[in-house]
Amino acid sequence: MTTRVAPSGSASGRTGLPLACASLVLALGACNGTPAPAEDPRVWFRAAVIGAPGGALLSVWGDARSQRAFLVGGFVGVDPASVPGGTAGRLVEYRWPGRFITRCTADSALWWVSGVENAAGALELWAVGDRARVLRMRGDRCEPVATGLPSTGGEPTFWGVLARSPDDIWIVGGSARPDGPHGVLLHGDGTSWRQEPIPESAASENLYKVTADGDVLYVVGSGGLILRRGAGDGVWRRIDVQLPTSDHRLFTVSCAGGACFAVGGSASGLLLTGGDQGWRALSTVGDASLETLPPLSGVWARGADDVLMVGANGATLHLGGGGIRGAVRSLTSATLHGVGGFGEVVIAVGGELSNATTSQRAVILVQHDDAPDITLDGRTYVAGAVQGSRPGAGQ
Repeated sequence: MTTRVAPSGSASGRTGLPLACASLVLALGACNGTPAPAEDPRVWFRAAVIGAPGGALLSVWGDARSQRAFLVGGFVGVDPASVPGGTAGRLVEYRWPGRFITRCTADSALWWVSGVENAAGALELWAVGDRARVLRMRGDRCEPVATGLPSTGGEPTFWGVLARSPDDIWIVGGSARPDGPHGVLLHGDGTSWRQEPIPESAASENLYKVTADGDVLYVVGSGGLILRRGAGDGVWRRIDVQLPTSDHRLFTVSCAGGACFAVGGSASGLLLTGGDQGWRALSTVGDASLETLPPLSGVWARGADDVLMVGANGATLHLGGGGIRGAVRSLTSATLHGVGGFGEVVIAVGGELSNATTSQRAVILVQHDDAPDITLDGRTYVAGAVQGSRPGAGQ
């Protein structure tokens, strides 16, 4: 038997229009009483889990082969000592249709997850987070992994991870503290780790995410940072990009089909596109101006012309077909921090990132899952709203 949980929250998250006009201004014509345009089905989400206890959820990695996805998160900005039982972080498995199940917990919030198939054809997951925590899941077993590397200024936060093979793992991070460690870029073979040499100009920046475009690797971070590592020489180089604003933290990067996309910003949003031909910040897409783009935290490129983005106040955006569209309805006022999936299935996650207490709650939105009941650890949730915060909290 399942328990149906109806979370509390503001009614504005249910009606959607006021939030849509405030945060999704790219949904042209949806405000000022004019008719709303037809929704792009690639933007439409269903509220799956709204207001789940256990801290926010921060990232999604999907496995098309097994038709599963994995989510990680935890209590952002909360002292782990105040969370009982070493459950400040968690790794959640999604099984289509409609089931989310916590597979393991950690003693610190987990920020990012990436997976890879090993030589035996089994899935191996890597998750990273606060206090330099690294978690590896093989089969049904999760185990902590220590990098063994000293760090000046205390333990870094690992904000991003990329598993390219079981012996080719990349981790990036830094610290929210000015006196903490910065420029953290680790490469591991599953057993041992080393700090990668990076340009001096990047050593004082926080590194937030790492991704691959074929054999080329990219890292994004604070200060509008983009680093590139080519397959030929294995050297990290900084890419110069002209940005339209000083609000230029880049939180997430994703590549597909030879095209890469990076998003960020905190007062307003940034969207960059690039690759081997160079990078540039977009100011318009089709007929839409991006001057009022909401702050963005997550991006997932399913293809070179099929890109999903999420951010502040429940923002969900789709870039494709020469234009950019925002959801007409806003399902939550919470920050959406990450987006990912497999095939047509898309999952967006977030929560109350600025609620730095043990009452912090999570949000999960889904596309292409029409299960009559969507459950998390056996409890069925119904739509509601939770309070949001700006994206990038703790970064």
